Amino acid sequence: MKSIKRYLHRTITLTLLTGAGLAITAAYFTSQHEMDEMFDAELAKFSRIVSGLHQGRMDNLDYRRIARQLNQPKHPARYYTADGQLTPVDPTAEAQAVRYYDEERMISIGFWNSAGHPRVLDGEWHDNGPFPAPTESGYRWQEYDGQSWRVFSMPLPDDEGWISIGLRKKFERELARKIALSNTLPYVIAIPLLALLIGMLVLRGLQPLERLSRQVSRRHHKALDPITEQVPLELEPLREALNTFMSHLHTTLERERRFTSDAAHELRTPLASVKIHLDNARVADPEARQSLSKAYQGIERLQRVVEQLLTLARLEHTAAQRQERINLYPLAAQLAGELWPWADSRQQQLVIDGEQRIEVAGNATEIGVLIRNLLDNALRYSPPGTTVTLSLHHTTSHAILDVLDEGPGVPEDVLSKMTERFFRQNHQHMSGSGLGLSIVSTLARQQGAELSFFNREEGGLCARMAWPLTAPETPDPQAV
Repeated sequence: MKSIKRYLHRTITLTLLTGAGLAITAAYFTSQHEMDEMFDAELAKFSRIVSGLHQGRMDNLDYRRIARQLNQPKHPARYYTADGQLTPVDPTAEAQAVRYYDEERMISIGFWNSAGHPRVLDGEWHDNGPFPAPTESGYRWQEYDGQSWRVFSMPLPDDEGWISIGLRKKFERELARKIALSNTLPYVIAIPLLALLIGMLVLRGLQPLERLSRQVSRRHHKALDPITEQVPLELEPLREALNTFMSHLHTTLERERRFTSDAAHELRTPLASVKIHLDNARVADPEARQSLSKAYQGIERLQRVVEQLLTLARLEHTAAQRQERINLYPLAAQLAGELWPWADSRQQQLVIDGEQRIEVAGNATEIGVLIRNLLDNALRYSPPGTTVTLSLHHTTSHAILDVLDEGPGVPEDVLSKMTERFFRQNHQHMSGSGLGLSIVSTLARQQGAELSFFNREEGGLCARMAWPLTAPETPDPQAV
């Protein structure tokens, strides 16, 4: 996994370099374009000035004087007669030639008469024969002696001829590069400093995340209290998610701890009873048979506890099952028939009444376990000779299954605790494990139903299951 710090530093620096490169490139081409426009304007302006200073009907002496002023070392200007004849170079004038700047070689000037014959040409325009004469006014690109020249030409006053002023293309490009380089230099100096500053800022910006990581890593595996580290707004969702996760984990671990403790306590009691009664059975006296009977009851109770513990474990670790439309009446009738022999052995009546078609969305197996546990609990805690009724009906919004008994009822302050594991109120003489209603509660949540208990006015307890009539079907996990 890549480092966020390294990624941010590298990405921001590369972005900065890219932006600087684009800026330099844009500056180069912009400078070149501006230089072209500026030099074109300068060429035209100089041509106008020289043309304005030109004295009409200039003679040979005037042109000779202009040529003398244009001389440069090793590049003397050349003077031509009116018929286009090249005159010799004046050795005295060449010896006195001075070049004030090397860039003077980049600019040249020439005069031509109206017949197109040269009169005066700058030295750079005579290194390889006369520079081509102009034929029309305006700008043009002219190739001469391996160089490209930007030339502006215009006619002289009184139809005296032509004047051309030219600038080497190389000069324009070098000037544009120098301007671009001068713009680049600040970037070359600033980018390393900015990269260092960006690294420091990224490091500082990620410090809250590193502090949060250190606080979590230093925690003991049992330290599940909320994280109180102050974090930026962007990290608050992460902190809240961690706190929520630790809260859920704490609740789960606490529930498992209580479950283990309660299970150990509940399993210890019947096992101790079995040991005592079996020891008594070893004594050859009339009480041996009674002790064996009590030992059998203890083992039976232990078996029921283990079975229901396994049922709870399966329910809590099993994914939601696919739901279907189920008619509660046939399922309830089948389960009542299975429990009828046991009810009859206790001189109890098991009755089903109400509507014979109540459909709900759920899993038939889980609803069967749910109904069986409710009936078992009602029969187990009702006195002999009483009736347990399973009633089916519906309201405008729910399908209702009620299990009504004629037992002693439950104190109001205990009703909310009935689904806790191993809770059996004061009926310790009963053979129940205290897990049946906890299983019912778990199944009710998985089936999208509501479980409630209330004491009946005529005596006894009512356990009510309510399914929404429009319960949506749970998607098949295998189909995802």
